[in-house]
Amino acid sequence: MQPSLPTTIVGCILLSLGFFGVQAQSTERDNKILYLNSVVGVQIPTTSALNEVLSQEGFLPVRDVYFSRGGGFYTIFPKIPIATLFTLSSYTATNSEGGRSSWVRATQAGTAIGLTIINNRTFQLIPYGGIVYSWFGVRVAKQEPASTSFSGYFAGQPNQLHTAANGFMANAGLQIARKAVGKSKLGENLVLGLRAGYYLPLAAQVWKTQNTRLSDGPQVNTGGLYCSLLIAFAQ
Repeated sequence: MQPSLPTTIVGCILLSLGFFGVQAQSTERDNKILYLNSVVGVQIPTTSALNEVLSQEGFLPVRDVYFSRGGGFYTIFPKIPIATLFTLSSYTATNSEGGRSSWVRATQAGTAIGLTIINNRTFQLIPYGGIVYSWFGVRVAKQEPASTSFSGYFAGQPNQLHTAANGFMANAGLQIARKAVGKSKLGENLVLGLRAGYYLPLAAQVWKTQNTRLSDGPQVNTGGLYCSLLIAFAQ
């Protein structure tokens, strides 16, 4: 199967950012500083319209709040109040009840530009805005498989439905962090903080199953609110 145009675009962006991130590691710290980071937190998409359709058809609704995790890097330019950020995050969860189940997986990947309001020896304060590409998939089932053997499962009647909605989203947020949290060499390069923000779809969702478009799909925000603990290391 050939990759879609949005996936190809995102792939090119990731390769470009990876190249520039490696270049940033070899520069002087007074020119720009690269931070590798991980994030863990919560994400609250808006999926009420999707849940309404699932409930009407007898399927189990998906969750409202998810545990999210991810990583990336960001670069600060001390001579100018600008920061560039690359982020990759995802969430996934399964609901089960009385033989019914609903499974969700979502991933957002993209870039942002921030304004470095504070970047001293102790604190960082960076509001940012950018764009991400989001992948969102839902798999639902009304009953358990009739057979638990591998060959028997494929020989029986299908018991699951899957659909997906992918697209670009705007990303606006704020990073506030504490630098140099210890006196050791590791602690001097360690950054702990919070990131909070909001993903907003840039276009109406186009739902698909495999490569077939589904008309009249529910309009949801698969990104929504997020708040994460940030752990970063200066390179």
